[in-house]
Amino acid sequence: PAYSDELISLNGGFDRLAELAEAAQYEVLFSNMWYDEDAGDDSPGRVLAEAVSALYANLEANPDQYPRGITVRILLGNPPEVAKGEFTGQIWHVLNDLRNAGLPEMRNEALGWSVEVADFEGTMPHSHIKSMIVDGKTAVAAGFNMSYDHFDADHPSGLGNGRFDLGIQVTGPVAQDARQMFDDLWQGSNRIHCRDFYPNLIPWETTCIPNEATNDHAPEVLKYYLTQDDTTAFSMYRTEARDEADQQIIAAFASAEETIDAIQVNFTTEMICDLNILYDQVCTDDHLLPYMEAMMDAAQNNGTQIRILIKGAPIDGVESGVHLDVLKLSLIHI
Repeated sequence: PAYSDELISLNGGFDRLAELAEAAQYEVLFSNMWYDEDAGDDSPGRVLAEAVSALYANLEANPDQYPRGITVRILLGNPPEVAKGEFTGQIWHVLNDLRNAGLPEMRNEALGWSVEVADFEGTMPHSHIKSMIVDGKTAVAAGFNMSYDHFDADHPSGLGNGRFDLGIQVTGPVAQDARQMFDDLWQGSNRIHCRDFYPNLIPWETTCIPNEATNDHAPEVLKYYLTQDDTTAFSMYRTEARDEADQQIIAAFASAEETIDAIQVNFTTEMICDLNILYDQVCTDDHLLPYMEAMMDAAQNNGTQIRILIKGAPIDGVESGVHLDVLKLSLIHI
């Protein structure tokens, strides 16, 4: 409340995602790395699943308002399951949430309804992307997983950990780059379709079959949506063949005239600098990465104030702290 007119809601940013999804006219594309199993009808995934179920009900009650029907795609990042020392089965968590939220079916051609759920094709590396793109015109880039950890510590589930993270929502032409990013991740991913969520004599899981995910979109979703605002947003979408985003970061930092405020989970230089944990000065400012050098250029050339907020938890915090020390020593020498 000290920083925004937004009202506090029970589930924080997860409620915002649900509201955005439920307002879709054509399509919802959602990706997340980690998706917790629901413990008591109160998980972040359940919040999203209820929005999907409500969207189905809206389509069924008002089909004329959805001339192309509705497509919902949910992509899991497929991180290595050893990350928690157990098998996660995240894709089944999603399907369970959809069932428990009352979604009647995954596909109904007469209504134009389709829900698709898939795992990213790789595990090493996995997909770290957390995003939502609605109707090709509004996009969310987020840092938070579908995890109880991100609930407030006093959340009714009793499983909240107050973990702080951010998401940014933008509307306009830049959303088309976000859609293309999702399509790149989605194409060829490992999709599961369940023909019947509520069979009479057999477990519902036996009706689920794997297949390969493919891309298709309603024509309206592929259009650039123009807003009435004059604000500017830069796409950070990148591939091996399209690395402009790398240069954007360097140019933005180097051109800063007054301040740079950065929030990072991993603030690192070259990997060899991790040895500084055990030995003194294994690496120096010769090992700084280009984005750090750009920060130093701003400080040296423009007198820019730099503030960096990092994750303080074990492992990530230790590693980032080492690399921050290298940067600070380099700044002292300016």
